[in-house]
Amino acid sequence: MSAILNGRPLRFEVLGAHDAMLDETGRAPVREILNRYCGGDLPLLLLTDCDLSLPGCRSLFGYADRRRRVAVLSTFRLRGAGDDALRRRIANVAAHELGHLDGRAHCSRPDCVMHPARNPAEVDARSMDLCARCQAGTSRRWRALAALAALLFAVFALDAAIQALHSRPKPFSWRQDGPSAAVLYHREPVLRLAGAERARAAVQALNALFFHLSPPRLEVVHQSGGAAVRAGHALLIELTPADAADGDALRLARDFAERVEPLLQGKGTDTEGCPSCHIHRIREVEEAARLRVKLWR
Repeated sequence: MSAILNGRPLRFEVLGAHDAMLDETGRAPVREILNRYCGGDLPLLLLTDCDLSLPGCRSLFGYADRRRRVAVLSTFRLRGAGDDALRRRIANVAAHELGHLDGRAHCSRPDCVMHPARNPAEVDARSMDLCARCQAGTSRRWRALAALAALLFAVFALDAAIQALHSRPKPFSWRQDGPSAAVLYHREPVLRLAGAERARAAVQALNALFFHLSPPRLEVVHQSGGAAVRAGHALLIELTPADAADGDALRLARDFAERVEPLLQGKGTDTEGCPSCHIHRIREVEEAARLRVKLWR
């Protein structure tokens, strides 16, 4: 999404769980996210509901890379408040990260928007404005950016909340099965792999795709020594001849994609999911989600 304010264009994007590249702890590594994006001539603001991780930081609300001109913000540790409080927290963290993209450093005053916050209470204690010291030499562009952040991230908050589905039961799981591991859908095997680590990673990615409103289609790619199943630009799983009973990794990948694709797109089978909404009427559902955001604002 792009916007123009006082002649300056900006870009915004809301990340789903499959875009956030979750690690084995279920958190989204900040540097891996930033490595995939670049603001270029336009600064870019990313919003996710996944918990962020960064070496040396126990908790993180956001992170800005001025060189790339990209900032990423997470609502994960901002929850636990009412809608109004959550909107203010998102807007406040957005204004803080925009300040970093604009070249501003941290401030020691707790009420300044550039004060580093370690918990939601410290975010609540910050104002949306710079303190008198930080305001010295402040340009109109900074004030305009802070106001724009307050407006746009209030709108994006509901989209992020819709994607916050971590509390729902996850349909995919895995279990060790002798020397191999089985990927399960509601306890029924859909794939067997020669290794538990790959099964664990595949299950994490499958659950993230399942809870996405409109996940990318699965694509099977032949590669040296086996095959790969991709979801958009993200690698879902790599298969080797050792994974297939007949040694045909490409056929195994195609069978897996053919079986799992309807589950991801329809949010289950015909009897348990909602293929009418998620497949045949997906454009109507997406438009309804946008309208909910407008009404909520």
